Amino acid sequence: MGPLHEWMPEQLWPKIKALEGLKQFSGLGDAMHSDSDDWLQWFDGATPEVAKFPGDWQKNLSPFDRLILLRALRPDRCSNALAAWIGDVMGADSASELQGRVDGVVMITREPIATASFPRRQGVRRASPV
Repeated sequence: MGPLHEWMPEQLWPKIKALEGLKQFSGLGDAMHSDSDDWLQWFDGATPEVAKFPGDWQKNLSPFDRLILLRALRPDRCSNALAAWIGDVMGADSASELQGRVDGVVMITREPIATASFPRRQGVRRASPV
């Protein structure tokens, strides 16, 4: 399989280095180089949002941190992962409302946040833009 540069898209490396600026992701790039074959297997998986991260990353990261890492490496899988995370935090009913209605996960000033839209409810006002 080989080193990261042989399989990882070039545009992902800056995202990994940006995450390393957060304490919980310190050493991520080195770990990915050391366990390149394991990361490739995770990266190429059909459902990386439910697969365990290589090395100690699965147990050392919180569920939200794992969502951030997924967003950096496999943004195409974030809708399902975000819905599952919201289901864990807010309950399954909230997650089922969210499924298919995710606006996205965005990076603002190098700090990832998740945003989601829900259908408007009777008697509930939308927040004003800031």
